[in-house]
Amino acid sequence: THHTSFNFRQARESYAEGFALWQLAYRQQAVDSPPAQQPLRLSSPEPLTLDPTKAFDASTLTVIRHLFSGLVGVSPEMDVLPEVARSWDVSADGRRYVFHLRDDVAWTDGTPVTAGDFEYAWKRMLNRETGCYFASLLYDVRGARAFHQGEVSAADSVGVSALDDVTLAVELERPTGYFLHLLVYAIPVPRHVVEAHGDAWAEADYIVTNGPLRLEAWERGQAMLLARNPDYRGQFTGNVRQVELSVMPQTEWAVALARYEGHGLDVLDIGSFPVLQLDHARLRHPGEYISAPEASTYCLGFDLSHPPFDDSRVRRAFAMAIDKERLADAKLGGHSFPATGGFVPPTIPAHSSGIGLSYDPDQARGLLSEAGYPGGRGFPLVEAAVLSSPETSLLSEYLRGQWLRELAVDSSWEALEWQPLLHRVYCLLYTSPSPRD
Repeated sequence: THHTSFNFRQARESYAEGFALWQLAYRQQAVDSPPAQQPLRLSSPEPLTLDPTKAFDASTLTVIRHLFSGLVGVSPEMDVLPEVARSWDVSADGRRYVFHLRDDVAWTDGTPVTAGDFEYAWKRMLNRETGCYFASLLYDVRGARAFHQGEVSAADSVGVSALDDVTLAVELERPTGYFLHLLVYAIPVPRHVVEAHGDAWAEADYIVTNGPLRLEAWERGQAMLLARNPDYRGQFTGNVRQVELSVMPQTEWAVALARYEGHGLDVLDIGSFPVLQLDHARLRHPGEYISAPEASTYCLGFDLSHPPFDDSRVRRAFAMAIDKERLADAKLGGHSFPATGGFVPPTIPAHSSGIGLSYDPDQARGLLSEAGYPGGRGFPLVEAAVLSSPETSLLSEYLRGQWLRELAVDSSWEALEWQPLLHRVYCLLYTSPSPRD
């Protein structure tokens, strides 16, 4: 609370007390129970990569977060907790952080994890040739934006440096209350392995990791086997020894449900099921159904590199022509909530209730007219790509109808599988004439 309020002096005192309590809790954690007799069996889409620097979709990042540990983690309540960093100091002005790393953290090949691995990983993220989708998460670091966007060529201009093997210093452009939360995805990579094998370092034959699980086997298109990392020194009090991931696209929900009901899966995420089938599965297994919030937001991305969506009035018009309340209730069965707080979901720092654009078709039509398209006249056919799934099919049908009715603008929706869709988004981001956030 002190940190997000920019009260860094008080935050430092509270951190000192918190770190002491954390170390006490860590020493008192429960002794492991007897090992589970079988792997924990789950289903998951195919990870696109195991390189933390190049991952940019939720399914891939979920696997990576179990294979790698960063400086910090977060609790279910979204509180920042130590991971590889045992503690950190914040300057009174909030612009300099010094992270003190644990000295018992190692890669799965036995090599120590050092502050140099973090410095190398962050600068690799910011090197535009790497193609890191999340590079902008580090833009609060001094010089990070300029280096990533090619305004300067020297990586040494970026304000992150390893003072020694267990001390990492970070300087920011300005005080940033949410900075520590961003570090959840600023994951280290093993410099010695990356430099030895290049882009192939994250393949099953070469990869080394530092998280609670390690990669045991990966049969592409079929399954992944993750095993407990015996050298992991973080908190891991359960009895799971292996995790077996059956690779299934989200479109194969019926196959996944049949496997769960046939006792071939221990846990099944039904969030991507068609609404009617989701309710059906929930009612068939009421004693096994668990509902939990997810910090995620469904959003539309516009191509800003050419008209008509380079005009903010057009983008606002399309947003204000969507009745998000009706979409959530009537179309998605109340399993999702309208994003009235904008892009940042509840429980995440910077969430502001009611900041999102409201449904206002009259104002939407006025904005479209101001942009040069009165009554939708002259507006080109909107070409959109969407994930091929029952849920997104409902979304695309609803949006096409809304825009046609409220703005007199038609749209064409192409349904793509997960990997081709992400590839198209990635190409749009990294082949544009000039760098953009």
